[in-house]
Amino acid sequence: NSEVLDADDDGSYTFKMGEENAALEVMFAEIKGNEVVQGTVVNGKLEISHVLAKPETNVTITAIPDEGYVAVESLKVTTADSAATEIPCQKVSESGNVYSFVMPDCAVTVSAVFRGYLVTVNNTIKNGTVTADVASAKAGDKITLTAIATEKNALGTISVKAGEDSLKNTRTDLESGKAEITFTMPASDVE
Repeated sequence: NSEVLDADDDGSYTFKMGEENAALEVMFAEIKGNEVVQGTVVNGKLEISHVLAKPETNVTITAIPDEGYVAVESLKVTTADSAATEIPCQKVSESGNVYSFVMPDCAVTVSAVFRGYLVTVNNTIKNGTVTADVASAKAGDKITLTAIATEKNALGTISVKAGEDSLKNTRTDLESGKAEITFTMPASDVE
């Protein structure tokens, strides 16, 4: 007498052993689909819902930044062939780092880069220029701003703000019309 077993909730199979010897026959089915390969990931990790997926399957990617990094700067899904065609990938919701794409009829590679907090220089500055050595950084990094007054102008007030808070910073060469300002990146965007 044979019995076909269904999987339990945890994926295991159980049966009640009788008084006679039992023979167990297991049949495996080949999972068909194309590979979903994780490519280069910088400053974080990806959790991908499928290792193999059939065409038209919705594949979900959860992007998890490393400590000190806050958001996905870029996330790309490309065909794994020599053409490396980019596959459209959409953010599932505005809150969180969950993305999805529809699996094409070929293998794909998923890659991502995470960014730190933004360093934004106010672009309405008059009579000079200010540049930052980076566009984003993780909390605790040292950031350098360079302020240069145009000819016949002197540097005035220099401030760095994170939200409503001004940050402590150091200034050098203020009298020369050029100043380098350094500060420690907080756990928030700065302007």
